[in-house]
Amino acid sequence: MLDAAIDATAEGYSFPMNLDRDLSANGLAPGTKAEFLRRATREGMDAETFGQRPGRMAAARQP
Repeated sequence: MLDAAIDATAEGYSFPMNLDRDLSANGLAPGTKAEFLRRATREGMDAETFGQRPGRMAAARQP
């Protein structure tokens, strides 16, 4: 049920992006917002950290 809610509300596509500012650790496309939400839920991330990350992800994808 949680996966369905995340799939319906969070972006699951890494592009468009700026590869100069938004690289992942493994050299592939950076994580999606849906992946971030799943990880935050699994790790019990605090609200302040959770609230800051999507904005940073969006800023890194600006041209």
